[in-house]
Amino acid sequence: MFEKDVFGAFSGTTLEEWLRSLGVSEVLLVGFFTHMCVSTSAREALVRGFEVKIDADATGTHDIVHPVLGQLSAAEVKKTALIHLSDMGVQIAQAAAEEAVPAREKDVAKVRAISG
Repeated sequence: MFEKDVFGAFSGTTLEEWLRSLGVSEVLLVGFFTHMCVSTSAREALVRGFEVKIDADATGTHDIVHPVLGQLSAAEVKKTALIHLSDMGVQIAQAAAEEAVPAREKDVAKVRAISG
């Protein structure tokens, strides 16, 4: 088990070393918040050379309201975060498309990115 106290699952943890020791080259990310912890963990994994997939159905977020910029619904926040990550090379999949995201493969590690 890996505990974190920042947005990214790789910062300040031994997650990368553990994954490398298992020969993992691909990670599947799920959790809250899509635009914070999941996004940061995905970017951290990318810069470390991992292939990154996110199950879009297994992430979530909340509405964001800003006094100057306006507001975004949770759905808009999630979509925006996932589109940005996709542009960086993250594969976005949904649980319904099981062929795109294998449920169990020895070279895929599921990493939960949880805020808080």
